[in-house]
Amino acid sequence: MRRALTIFAISVLVAACGSTSQIRQPVEPVSAATAVFSVEKPVNAVPRDSDQPAEHFLSAIASYLKSELAKNGRLAKEGDDALKIDIKVIEFRMRSGVTRMMFGVFAGKDGIASEVSVRDSSQKVLGSSTVSTFNVMAVGGEEDIARMHAEEIARTLLERLKARQEQGR
Repeated sequence: MRRALTIFAISVLVAACGSTSQIRQPVEPVSAATAVFSVEKPVNAVPRDSDQPAEHFLSAIASYLKSELAKNGRLAKEGDDALKIDIKVIEFRMRSGVTRMMFGVFAGKDGIASEVSVRDSSQKVLGSSTVSTFNVMAVGGEEDIARMHAEEIARTLLERLKARQEQGR
């Protein structure tokens, strides 16, 4: 019985964290085998009457994204002809620690949505996506949302590159 409850609790925690990505403009053909990325600092485009992401939160997204790209061998080195990743944060909601402790899941979900664009060296937009990441549980905080969001952005980009490689481009 105890084991069943433990498995159920873990399942609920995993299901409570989620993310989605919607590709509006697929990345145009680039050499998928050699494509590397540089990450621009995320831009805050959240309406002023909403919660605002802190500068350290935006920097954390860029840092985690660089780490994810580096793990996959896709982070550009100094002097590389890199594709530039632009991130524009369009929605943001983060509960305070006190609210999270007092109300738990009833306080609502934490989350972020961004428009992510990929540009070449001539500044031409090669593709864009909307990426949304949220956490409905009372577990974690800003750093966790920043990490999950960066992972989803990297996953979206890398899946597109993998699909291009499989097509032989």
